[in-house]
Amino acid sequence: MLFIGRDAYTGATTSAACTFKNGLLTITVNSDFRTPLGVAPNFYQRPRFIITGLKNPTLPKTYYLPIYTMIGTTAVEYYSASFTINTQPITTISMIPLADKDVYKTIYVLKFTTTMFLEDGYTLLAEPNKLSSYIDIEFNMQTSGSTSFSADLGSGLADLSDYPCETIGMKPSVFATKTKCVLIQGPSTVTATSVVTIRVVDFNPVLQGTVLTINIPVLNTPCNFLFKKCFSF
Repeated sequence: MLFIGRDAYTGATTSAACTFKNGLLTITVNSDFRTPLGVAPNFYQRPRFIITGLKNPTLPKTYYLPIYTMIGTTAVEYYSASFTINTQPITTISMIPLADKDVYKTIYVLKFTTTMFLEDGYTLLAEPNKLSSYIDIEFNMQTSGSTSFSADLGSGLADLSDYPCETIGMKPSVFATKTKCVLIQGPSTVTATSVVTIRVVDFNPVLQGTVLTINIPVLNTPCNFLFKKCFSF
């Protein structure tokens, strides 16, 4: 991880090593880091900070960044900033299970139209702060008090395993031969809000208004055709 200070007035840069531990990013610089404007001895041009090597967060929520300026162990300046990652649920979808039979392996055909532009669905170790997207399909593990989908959708696969799926309407990223689905298992203790997630990744950017179809194999349950609300995006 590297910290770079760029003087907004002259364009000159100063580099400094930084460390990250227990959620705290520490940057150590000396008093020469600030650049005098030359108007008066105590006037300084504030630099612009650039930190490389940090990975963008992926969970949708608001992130707060408290920032302290320290001399030794004494805080001499404090301010905070924040940014929010939003998701946009897809509410209009069509679902067709190819086999309408209880406790039977079948294919779910999910079809929907994207409501926003999706950045490409891959991450790079060389570019940890690049923007990226993914599509989450959540299967309810309990519906109206009845058990619906199991934690692995009946696949027998471990958590975070590649999950078989087919996507139509999006192209794979330049680093993959096909788009990929990942199984995020549900909890062992099931509640009314428990879900199993299939995450779709490794795709090229998708324009708003694109019609997508995702075919996912699952183990059928009575929930599929009794309640018709076993999953969400």
